[in-house]
Amino acid sequence: MVYHLVYVSSATEIPTQEELVEWIEEIRSRNAFLGVTGLLLYSKGTYMQVLEGEEEVVERLYSRIQEDPRHRTPRVLLRERRPEPEFPNWSMAFRDLDSPELLATPGYSSYLNQGDANPLAFADHPEAPSRVRALLDCFRHNVPHA
Repeated sequence: MVYHLVYVSSATEIPTQEELVEWIEEIRSRNAFLGVTGLLLYSKGTYMQVLEGEEEVVERLYSRIQEDPRHRTPRVLLRERRPEPEFPNWSMAFRDLDSPELLATPGYSSYLNQGDANPLAFADHPEAPSRVRALLDCFRHNVPHA
């Protein structure tokens, strides 16, 4: 079994594309060292990240994220144990959901683009965990990975 944590947070400052690329390289390196795999989605100042690995390692990593000044109001959407990792070959996959090429991807979801006034408002919806699961399944099956 692998521990699976999904959270969302708002960016304290909107990062440039270059900053996002630099940040994802840091994340990939650190997570590979920790044995953590997952996914990072970004859209209009909102992050959604999947962390998967050993429970203690993932929870410690999430605690660090909560302290990271680049994140505001991190909120857990889903904690669960899965039979196997969903993103086993990805030390950390990344997608900027605002990129034009992704908008044309089959199965694209506007889940993180809902609620412009409060981009994290969707997290309070009672169906948030099932919607998160549907988004992750769609992403994993429709977006090529290395």
